[in-house]
Amino acid sequence: MRSLLIIIFSFFLIVQVPAQTKNLIRMTEGRQAFLKRDYWGALDSYRQVYKENPDGALINFRIGETQYALKHYDIARDYLEKAQELDSDVDVDLYFLLGQTYHRLAELEKAKTYYRKYREISSDARQKRLNVSALIAQCDYAQEMMAQAIPVTITNLDKEINSRFDDYAPSVTADGQMMVYTSRRPSETSNAVDENGDHKYFEDIYYSEWNKEESRWEAAERFSEKVNSPTHDAVLSINGSGDKLFVYKNDSDHAGDIYVSEFKGQWSIPEKLPRPINTSYFESSVSITADGNTMYFVSERPKGLGRGDIYVSHRTSADSWSRPENLGEVINTTGDEKFVFIHPNGSTLFFASNGHLTLGSYDIFRSEIVDGEWTTPVNLGYPINTVNEESTFSMTADNQKLLISAEYPDGIGARDIYEIDLSQADILHSLNIDSELLDRQRNVTVYGRITSDKGEKPAAFLDVIFYDTRTDMAVFTARTDRRGNYEASLPRDANYIAKVALIPGVIEKEKVNLKDLFPEENEFQLDMDL
Repeated sequence: MRSLLIIIFSFFLIVQVPAQTKNLIRMTEGRQAFLKRDYWGALDSYRQVYKENPDGALINFRIGETQYALKHYDIARDYLEKAQELDSDVDVDLYFLLGQTYHRLAELEKAKTYYRKYREISSDARQKRLNVSALIAQCDYAQEMMAQAIPVTITNLDKEINSRFDDYAPSVTADGQMMVYTSRRPSETSNAVDENGDHKYFEDIYYSEWNKEESRWEAAERFSEKVNSPTHDAVLSINGSGDKLFVYKNDSDHAGDIYVSEFKGQWSIPEKLPRPINTSYFESSVSITADGNTMYFVSERPKGLGRGDIYVSHRTSADSWSRPENLGEVINTTGDEKFVFIHPNGSTLFFASNGHLTLGSYDIFRSEIVDGEWTTPVNLGYPINTVNEESTFSMTADNQKLLISAEYPDGIGARDIYEIDLSQADILHSLNIDSELLDRQRNVTVYGRITSDKGEKPAAFLDVIFYDTRTDMAVFTARTDRRGNYEASLPRDANYIAKVALIPGVIEKEKVNLKDLFPEENEFQLDMDL
């Protein structure tokens, strides 16, 4: 009998050892995939281990860590809490990751509790590297901002625009009639995966047009192969008149550069912007003023203040730009500034940063240029900014509509595009900015439509030049879009002559009397039929 028991016990040992070896191999494979940012591959390996060992502290921690990376925060919380119950010493970063997870779920008291626990047990060097005290301050700030929410209405743009994949970087023309954005979805002609990057589908650029009759965005369409390549193509912005599309390319031939495509009946193949805009370093996010003469962009070139900084450059000729200037420490931080948008008024800058005080991750801030200096940036507030990342958006020139890419709870995919109704919240002139200071510099939006043949035909892609009547100097040039629409932002303390340049020697002109406007009037409509 004893011999039989020994034989049976030995059999179980033989069976058990290979099973343990397989799980060890799977754990190693999962970890390697995770470090390569192949999170779904990691999860596949981990799930096989979990089936055989659901009460292992380490496997629960690894799955929780991976679900957090996939932004499945509620699922991550359950696995991490279970790992803590099984063995609170399973990993040195367990409490930190629990703090991060509850932070993303906006359970801020719990987040602070775990951050503080982590601070108690971790080394000073590790705390400093992970900036734990700053994360606790973010939670406190988020609680303050959430208690004084600004009055906006947020609407998911649904499946006409969004997919179950990442959709982001919306940019809208000044008239709000065309939106472009980036998507990581597969398409009929492009379903390749970035195996050397994050193992998601390569980025492609899509567009949608506003249906006025039904007050909705049309189903999105993918740009042609002239704009989209087999690898990464992402929207940086579209200019106000809708005839210049700025594109980001990053592949084996491009280290992360800014390109531009122009609409001349059809969109051209994007061409790389010259030096000194692009360098051998990473350049991304660009926004150009309405007159096309000033460009703001993000670069990781040396001698910046942080990882990515915002720079400004001025046009010196049709194809040349001045040496970029860093916007300085009022705007840029030792953290990361990753997005920039100059409002059509030319004096209000919006940007995304994780270096200024945020609710969590990246938030969007606003600053004004006053007497040549940027004012202290102001957080746009909750619920535009949340405890998750908000880093790309665009606003129509009438300040009524904001399109933003965000990780709000009702999303279809990991990141969706939302429309925010700003009609009850003036984010240009609220949020504790000196109202008298803004009133002195507030511009008037001059807009209209240029047509010909008794209004039957749009006068597309013509220059509308505004001259100050006091000096006869040209102060602003707007360009009509494909529908003949244009928009300009002009100081209210002067009168102007608007001239439309047709062909050499032929100019139509109209008066623009802004000094006669009442203080509360911020728009002036000027239509012309040539």
